[in-house]
Amino acid sequence: MRRAQAYLAAGADCTFPFGLADLKTIGELVAALKTPVNIVGRAGMPSVARLEQLGVARVSTASGPSLVAMSFTQKIAQELHEGGEFDMLKSSMKHVDAQQLFATRRD
Repeated sequence: MRRAQAYLAAGADCTFPFGLADLKTIGELVAALKTPVNIVGRAGMPSVARLEQLGVARVSTASGPSLVAMSFTQKIAQELHEGGEFDMLKSSMKHVDAQQLFATRRD
C-alpha cells in the first residue's frame, strides 16, 4: 500500500502490483487507492469477471502465453526425441489461419 501510494504521489496514474493474487488484498487495494489497479492474470487466478467485480481496471497475461507456447514446444521436442513420432503435431489451426493472423488490413 505504501509503495503504491508513493508511486501515485510521484505522478503515476495507476498501480500494477505484479504478482498480487489474494482477492481480499486486491479488493482492499482497489478500495483504498481509488485509482486504476492492474493485475497479472495467471493459472489459478479468479476469473476476469471476479476481478472486475473487485474494481480491477486491467488484467495482463504478461509472459503467460509465451511460457505456455514454449512449454508445449519443449514437450513436442521431448516426444520427438523419445518416440520419433509426429502425431503430436496435429493442430486445429491451418496454415491459412496462421497467415491471416499476420495479414495487413486495408480499411
